[in-house]
Amino acid sequence: DQHASELLEHAALLDPSNAAMDFELGFCYQGTGQPSKAIDCYTSALGLNYARSFVVLSNRAECFIQNGMLDKAMEDLAVSLQICPDSPLALRTRAHLYNAMGNPYAAYEDYTTIINTVKDAKVQSDAYCDRAFCYGNMDAADIEQAHVLNPADLKVVQFKAFVLVNNGNVHEAINFVTEWMAHNGSSQDRACELAFRGELYALLSDWDAAILDYQRAIEIEQASSADGVQHALACYQQRLEELNSKRSGN
Repeated sequence: DQHASELLEHAALLDPSNAAMDFELGFCYQGTGQPSKAIDCYTSALGLNYARSFVVLSNRAECFIQNGMLDKAMEDLAVSLQICPDSPLALRTRAHLYNAMGNPYAAYEDYTTIINTVKDAKVQSDAYCDRAFCYGNMDAADIEQAHVLNPADLKVVQFKAFVLVNNGNVHEAINFVTEWMAHNGSSQDRACELAFRGELYALLSDWDAAILDYQRAIEIEQASSADGVQHALACYQQRLEELNSKRSGN
């Protein structure tokens, strides 16, 4: 956050030859939406021979992408992958870049490399999710595999529900989400889960069920102190008004 970046800026001034400090400051700038400052810090870290240079290059590439400097991003990713050919960060960033540049075939290959080389189930699951959309239409087999690898991930559950909806099985999608929620009772995303299920009910014009889920989601958010809760709460309240209007026929 901003306070952390201020502390790191002060520390960097005290020790300007500390490559790790430049990396951490760059990471902080990147996380707070300041890609140009992050690029400067990552460049400094590379100049000071930061040990994990392939990570710095991947991060700098992401910042170049944010600044619309796609050629420079691709150069950094190529060097990063020369150093560490199976780096999931570099491969995923390059795959995203390939997609943005209209080359889904190359993106598909990079996601496949991640799937075949990485041991972490969540990273594999994310790669399956990304690969599922390479050619436009969602690949149901990839989504299913992502769910097998990471069954607790709400994003994957939503994608699997979309597969069912696209096949005309809205009731089955609702049952699937409901059962999944029952087995994830301590989920921190309960409000989001309820809102998502509410939208599934809305597809069936089951306004009462949809409204009930949104009301419960709003109650959860009102009791929450998490960051961003006010924005979510406003969105849920607006959607609840729309659903109430539909139920009344307006």
